[in-house]
Amino acid sequence: MKISTFRTDKLSSEIRGDILELCSLAFGSPFDELFDFVGTSGVHVILHDNSGGLSSHCVVTERTFWIGDRSPMRAGYIDAVATRPNKQGLGYGRAVMAESCRVCKSMGMNIMGLSTFIPEWYGSMGWRVWRGELGLKKGSEIIPVSDVDGVVMLYGLDNSFSLNLSQRLIATWRPNGGW
Repeated sequence: MKISTFRTDKLSSEIRGDILELCSLAFGSPFDELFDFVGTSGVHVILHDNSGGLSSHCVVTERTFWIGDRSPMRAGYIDAVATRPNKQGLGYGRAVMAESCRVCKSMGMNIMGLSTFIPEWYGSMGWRVWRGELGLKKGSEIIPVSDVDGVVMLYGLDNSFSLNLSQRLIATWRPNGGW
């Protein structure tokens, strides 16, 4: 298998199409709005299997998180973690997640976040479910968020602090909103 990383603005139209097809297969519904959410500076982690086919993917976008009264933290937000249905269970998803951690560390980020319907899978890799209030910061306005698709989870890249999972967590707004 081969893992590569590409910024969104460097993806060819062919690879963009392959990513959308993979995500649609993995999630069982069209995924046409992915590139509206990740902007041009997202970093895509792409795994090709030994036959050369795109088998797994995730994308990291930079956001800012505020946890409780802490200073703002640079955060890597993970989206579109997808593995071809016939390739699931082979460790490809774990491989792209491990690479996304390396990407975030190389970018000097402190923490990673995502929202998911499968917290058990992420939990097995050390991700933790957020239990506190959630909000989004749009300009100077903080918008409380009570309805999240699935659960929000965090992964600390910097072991110098511990996470209090019941504090308030605010993230920067992203295109088209949503946690």
